[in-house]
Amino acid sequence: MAGTRLNGGIALVTGASSGTGKDVCFALAVAGVEAILLADLNLPTDLTRQECQKFASHSNFRALSLMVDVTDEASVDNMVQRAVSELGRIDYCVHSAGLCCGPSPMPCRCKSHTRTPARGAT
Repeated sequence: MAGTRLNGGIALVTGASSGTGKDVCFALAVAGVEAILLADLNLPTDLTRQECQKFASHSNFRALSLMVDVTDEASVDNMVQRAVSELGRIDYCVHSAGLCCGPSPMPCRCKSHTRTPARGAT
């Protein structure tokens, strides 16, 4: 996104507490989004939110943190409802949450490894 300018817009980013999701949040803040909903199952997104504030180029930038489990439809519905109720709409959606359903020391909580994590996601 280097050099990309966005004139506002509302972003929702899953997996926002680390890795690619965190980097996408920073890039969106620099590019000029008006707001980001940082969603992650692990909730150290407050640090990401604070760092986004430092990078933000939009004068009215806002960032909200929300705990969400992308394998739980009710949690995803709540995430979308909160984004719309608190930010008005969603213009950009980045699904960067890691979802591992292969051999793992932790059992997979999703119904099927082929299940789409969020309704409507492709």
